[in-house]
Amino acid sequence: MIKILSLIVLLVGSIGAQITGPECLSPCCYCLNAVTLYCANFTQFPQLDFRRTNGRVFHKVDIIPLSFIDLNENLNLNGLKLNGKLSFSNIRSINPFYNPFRVIQHERFDLAFYNSNFRFVNSLNPNNEENLILQDCEINQNSKNLDFIFSNLELTEFILCNVFFEKPTCPVLFRNSIIKNIIITDPIGAFGFSKIKQDPIIFDTQGFLNSFISQLELSFSPENTHPQYIDTENILNPNLFVYLERLNIISAKRLAYIQEDTFKNLPSLKKLELNNVPLKTLLTYNRRWMKNMNYREKFYDIDYIRLNSSISNNIFQFIVWVNDDWNFVQEKDVCLFKNFPHNKLVFPFLLFSKPDLPCTCTIYWLYKYFSKYQDIYNLNQNIAPYHCFRESNWDKCQFNDLFMKYCPGNEDPEESFTTLRPSTGTVSYLTNTFTPLTLTQTSDFFTSSYFQNVYDRVKDCRYSKAALIIAIILCVVAFLIIIVLAILYYKVSDYKEEKRIREANNTHTINSNQSEVQI
Repeated sequence: MIKILSLIVLLVGSIGAQITGPECLSPCCYCLNAVTLYCANFTQFPQLDFRRTNGRVFHKVDIIPLSFIDLNENLNLNGLKLNGKLSFSNIRSINPFYNPFRVIQHERFDLAFYNSNFRFVNSLNPNNEENLILQDCEINQNSKNLDFIFSNLELTEFILCNVFFEKPTCPVLFRNSIIKNIIITDPIGAFGFSKIKQDPIIFDTQGFLNSFISQLELSFSPENTHPQYIDTENILNPNLFVYLERLNIISAKRLAYIQEDTFKNLPSLKKLELNNVPLKTLLTYNRRWMKNMNYREKFYDIDYIRLNSSISNNIFQFIVWVNDDWNFVQEKDVCLFKNFPHNKLVFPFLLFSKPDLPCTCTIYWLYKYFSKYQDIYNLNQNIAPYHCFRESNWDKCQFNDLFMKYCPGNEDPEESFTTLRPSTGTVSYLTNTFTPLTLTQTSDFFTSSYFQNVYDRVKDCRYSKAALIIAIILCVVAFLIIIVLAILYYKVSDYKEEKRIREANNTHTINSNQSEVQI
């Protein structure tokens, strides 16, 4: 029993050291496990000294101050080693000319901001170049000497969830950075990336930025009631996203407008994914953007050429998750896709959740060149309406007759919902429909009642209390399991020891009896 108690004490000490030891920055932080650091018991960044982690590599670091604070020179990440995600919550403002992240030693590096404010304020006395960037995103030759908070970083993911934008973010903050995926969920306020002002004759904006962003995901919660739109004037800055290869739009239930020339200005884009988007509602009023997918690709007479893997990189994938919003069942619905750019090598991937989806003329028109792409993508029933292609109904849809009957014109009509366009002010930075938060440099909390319920709106965007409680319960359960196993181990050991002693005694008794018989 003494052995068991000794082992339990040793295990408790070991687990306690892992959770609250000096490497876990106690009492400001503690370790949920050996690779997860949770810092939520502090009010100022100087209270965190990551040099005390003694070289431990963390896979997840959550920094959640007790009240809203400013991210500036007070944050020192020296000593932090990372192979995963570093996340911040409750950030009141950010100094855009201080970069605390380059000192992090890392393998994989994901950076996230939850329930925070993208309000950029220089905490020092700004010089002229800094003032120009803060006020108007204006750069000149002297701007090359500035350091920016997100510059010269190599990130796997950059996550913004439930973040308030006081005004559109200046793209120069991402100068010389490589980011595989930007994920923006439920942006609030004046979300977007602003235009860069410069002298185009003496200054190369693209060369100055030198940013490589491969993928962008825009996601919205069902509670989001703001009009949503996509363009390259206010949202997808062409200089920042010149190397963007994939754009995912998720749960944009109020997506009302995609600017017509959006895909003209994104030359590297090869994948567009619409997931849980009311596509028919959007296309009914706004569809001229669709013909510009794969705009930079040359024109192919696809009826007379053979497609093979050698040109797979030239193909634009239009990925649509088909759900309850898919209701293209009427004959005239084919008109919504009349100018679908088949001859620009745009191929639709309709991902079905309903295996019995009706085989309409709209589907047959979208998959008119299904056989051309089948060898390239090995299409099957998981990524295409395969049940439609087993039927001999292709000839039932006389497309020319349908077009003449329902949509004889060559051009798609001008969008009708002009009141939802950015130019009207209704959704332009939401300036006419949204009241920005009232902030002060000395306050610990936002004064807007809108932001007081921000935690309840998007609970899956942050490290929730429920998740923390579950993690603690799992640690306790694991601890109890270890204790039980230790007890069982020593019980079995004692049983084996007793059995060995009994066998030895029996052997000794038998030997003694044999000796007496011989005598």
